[in-house]
Amino acid sequence: MKSIISLMLLFLLFLSACGINKSFSPLSDTSVLIIDTEDANIDNVDLHELHSLPDLIDLTFSSLEMKELQEGEVATDWKYMKSISFGEIENSNAVLEIYEITDSSEILLNQINGVLKFNNKQFLIIDLSRTLIENDSNICPQVCMFQHYFSNQNRYQLIGTVDISLNGPGLRKYLVYDNTTSKILDFDLWGEPSFIDLDADGNEEFIIQFQGLHLSLPDLSIIRTMNGELEISDSVFNSIQKNQGDFANLNIDTNPPFITISNFENENGKIYNYSYNEGILKKVKSKEDLGS
Repeated sequence: MKSIISLMLLFLLFLSACGINKSFSPLSDTSVLIIDTEDANIDNVDLHELHSLPDLIDLTFSSLEMKELQEGEVATDWKYMKSISFGEIENSNAVLEIYEITDSSEILLNQINGVLKFNNKQFLIIDLSRTLIENDSNICPQVCMFQHYFSNQNRYQLIGTVDISLNGPGLRKYLVYDNTTSKILDFDLWGEPSFIDLDADGNEEFIIQFQGLHLSLPDLSIIRTMNGELEISDSVFNSIQKNQGDFANLNIDTNPPFITISNFENENGKIYNYSYNEGILKKVKSKEDLGS
């Protein structure tokens, strides 16, 4: 136990040295998760007796904010680098052209921009990841193709995602085609995207699973359709806010898949499995729970 506490003290000192004093959901924020340790008292923490989690977790959903992607022209100081096939939009083959800015401005020099072209239209995507020109083959996760409608509606189709630039890998721009307005919409989120039927009802939820980065722990959010519009949940961690160090993962090896919650400070602690149904996570009773 002394050795574990010593390691925890070193970890807390490291966090303090980083000037950490803020908390948020890493899925929607474009900075780095910051954990507040100012009030932490290691003498009062029993690593093997953290508080249990609730039987039901009611996820809070809000409207998914998307903005319209703007049409535009390639600037004279943009150097063409490559073209990447980007599926089909409006019955026309779509191509994402990648450019590097050659302007002498120190701020913009070497910035990577994209132009999405289809059906004699072109839309600007600014500040993409440099991995798009550094890798010979651009496959998922740098560029992911879906051509997939969100469940229970026929208005919004997820075309695909593309990595954008920031202070670490995993931030993606999601490109959505709106069949009603014939516009391209976009939103930015951290994490690995996937369509998965969480509740075995035949309709796939859209899951964005953040794998963890720097001091940010793994977490996930769910996008669903409600009354024809798209909604996104608070992250699982923000929904429970039970213990510092809690994190969430998706276990696809079960049928239906479970959302698992555990704690990085508690290596011998319990892993809680939750099933999902209509916005509510329900704890799955283990054999140990049923026997108690």
